[in-house]
Amino acid sequence: MLDNRNPDNEEFLEYVVEVVNQVLASGQMPESLPPILSENSQFRGLLSDLIAIYQFSLALANGKLDQEYRIRGKIAGALKSLQANLRHLTWQTQRVAQGDFSQRVDFMGDFSIAFNSMVKNLHDYGEASEQRTLKSSTQKQMVVKSMLEAQSNRDEIEKINAQLKAQLEEINQLQLLLQEQAIRDQLTGLFNRRYLGETLERELARAKRSHYPVSVIMIDLDGFKNLNDSYGHQVGDMVLQSLGNLLLVKTRMGDIPCRYSGEEIVVVFPNVDAETTAQRAEYLREAFAELSFNNAGLTIQATFSAGVASFPEHADEMEDLLHAADRALHTAKSTGRNRVAVYQSSRVK
Repeated sequence: MLDNRNPDNEEFLEYVVEVVNQVLASGQMPESLPPILSENSQFRGLLSDLIAIYQFSLALANGKLDQEYRIRGKIAGALKSLQANLRHLTWQTQRVAQGDFSQRVDFMGDFSIAFNSMVKNLHDYGEASEQRTLKSSTQKQMVVKSMLEAQSNRDEIEKINAQLKAQLEEINQLQLLLQEQAIRDQLTGLFNRRYLGETLERELARAKRSHYPVSVIMIDLDGFKNLNDSYGHQVGDMVLQSLGNLLLVKTRMGDIPCRYSGEEIVVVFPNVDAETTAQRAEYLREAFAELSFNNAGLTIQATFSAGVASFPEHADEMEDLLHAADRALHTAKSTGRNRVAVYQSSRVK
């Protein structure tokens, strides 16, 4: 459930992205928005621009060339250029129909060749008509030929419209894919370390303004080097992938699971204190310990140790917070592994 009292949390951003995706898919303004969005004129303006782009593109694809545009940007410029070309082409076609055979098209590739060829044929036909009287059958043939060429030109315009629409959709999908690849670890599907640095800094800044805790779990697979040496890196990758899938399924929408280094993973919990985070870490540890992996008929099980630290209880800055979680992880490792330890702070409160 979206918390209107705390507009800066990650869940709120997820909701905003969902609203934008709905507008891109439907071309319509959502029926209802929380007050913090519905009262934000810039956000509603953004949604209106997206709807305008959607409707403008759809209108062009359907051959409606008299649409007014009120949007800006590179995509808007491309659509505006396409509209201008099609409207100019329509005007040129009308001029040809009125007997102006001086019209030429040089801005639409192969279509330009077909259009100019048609105009030239009509021009030649007109000149020949002034010089001699064509036989009725010849006149009919020329008229039929012109009609067929005109139909071919209309089909070509429709084909161009369909291609432009498909290209726009492909560009949008590629942009989304590139954005996702830039922040995700390819092996585990978790966020990468760069994304962790950017996001944790932002979460701590929000927490300082709004006075709520931010906790982290630093996870390290137990005996991972021995696992790789004994069964091969392929099995090690399989274990890491399974841990990544577990974290993606078992954490909340607002939580931020990231691959920190080789077998180390950090999970950020906005607005969660150290005690609750430790309970969640225990839940994840037990769930992972119950998993088993099959390698050439041999069943393998793996465990992890975890350290917990929290802002502002244990640290105020990102590096200090991660260091505190790492120290707690070392405690968990040194006291037997396959366990969770909370950083023991010596700070004076």
